[in-house]
Amino acid sequence: MKRYLTILLALALLAALLSGCSGSSGTAVEAKAFSTGDVLTLNVNTTLNNGDAISYGGYQFETTKTLSELTDLITKKNDGVTAQSFENAYGSCTLFTKDASGVKDTWCLYQQDPANVKNQYIFVGTHREVELESGNQDILLPLQLISDSYLRDSMANRVQPDTAYACGLKDSESTMAQLFQKFYEDSGLYTVTAGENGGFSIAGKSGGEELVFSFQDSGTASFFTVSAKSAETAQPAASVTVTWSKGTSTDPVQLPDADAAVLQGVLTGANYAADAAAKTADFSYDYTVDADGESYTAAIAWADNAWTGSVKHGEDTAVLSGKEAAATAAVLGANGLITLTGGKQSWPGDLAAELTQSPACMSVTTNVNVRATPSTGGDVLTTLTKDALVASTGKTSNGWYEIVFGDKYAYMSADYLQPAA
Repeated sequence: MKRYLTILLALALLAALLSGCSGSSGTAVEAKAFSTGDVLTLNVNTTLNNGDAISYGGYQFETTKTLSELTDLITKKNDGVTAQSFENAYGSCTLFTKDASGVKDTWCLYQQDPANVKNQYIFVGTHREVELESGNQDILLPLQLISDSYLRDSMANRVQPDTAYACGLKDSESTMAQLFQKFYEDSGLYTVTAGENGGFSIAGKSGGEELVFSFQDSGTASFFTVSAKSAETAQPAASVTVTWSKGTSTDPVQLPDADAAVLQGVLTGANYAADAAAKTADFSYDYTVDADGESYTAAIAWADNAWTGSVKHGEDTAVLSGKEAAATAAVLGANGLITLTGGKQSWPGDLAAELTQSPACMSVTTNVNVRATPSTGGDVLTTLTKDALVASTGKTSNGWYEIVFGDKYAYMSADYLQPAA
């Protein structure tokens, strides 16, 4: 019997030594935010996998506690942290968020292989490296939306350019492109630019290559692809000035490059037709536009909760489409070339938000309220129906679009607007 006990003790010691080679025991699991490097702590006795050091943003670990129990521990022990649950084809996960000096820190907690191993988790800052020709670039990545095991299972696995990765959420009313784009806009770290076919690009405010995100839907599955933006696709900036005859000053206003490109696209793309002059006889052409040496006169009007407009170029006249008119109103409104009331200066003093100017024509995705301020507490001005077009002048840091609504600025939740097709 004594010999038997001795053998058991020896085996137990050997097991302990072997386990110490691959992991370590502790009283906390840490995950580091990509945005600020702030560390979020999970206070739980566990075994850490030393192969995933904090330098990758987190750890793999084992515990018998449930995801909900771990979530409660994190939110209770870390001040200012909020949690949101997500469910995709891979399984459940929790996104943790904390506002930090103008940016938003995010961390993700999920089971590594929920279908086969119930007790193994990954707790990590939401980022991965992209393998580019110029070198690896670390970027935020919305892990809560990703179901591709290659990116989820190992923090060291890099995003390969032009490679499709699975993503998706169960019971989501928004597209993957909208959810990804909102994640990057909310972070405060990137300048986000809408692209073709619902995609977008991100440019880090502190540097790095501009990256293009594109999306595909195949039945019930969705996929995203990241690619480096080619320098050859960059378009030269247009030189556009606008003179407004009804303004307090009639000096020409030089438009910023992005606004100039939008307005020049409207002017050159409008449908100049022989019978357009008769249809626009009642328009007041209050704007003179010089676009790269070409002269235009333009009219814009608001009626029945919609924008209409017309453009003249030499002997030719065009009636603007709803999208063209809304885009024109957005550019004019963002540059103080329409008589408007309200806007940022009228927000309640306790409303913490900043506006990033980005004029665009947006489409309403479902029936949604238009409010006087960027808050659910703002007065409702009207309700717009699905597919209505609005002229957005920019987006606030708390997730609302500022729109030009008749003779005033108004606001709509970013969750219910998308770039007009």
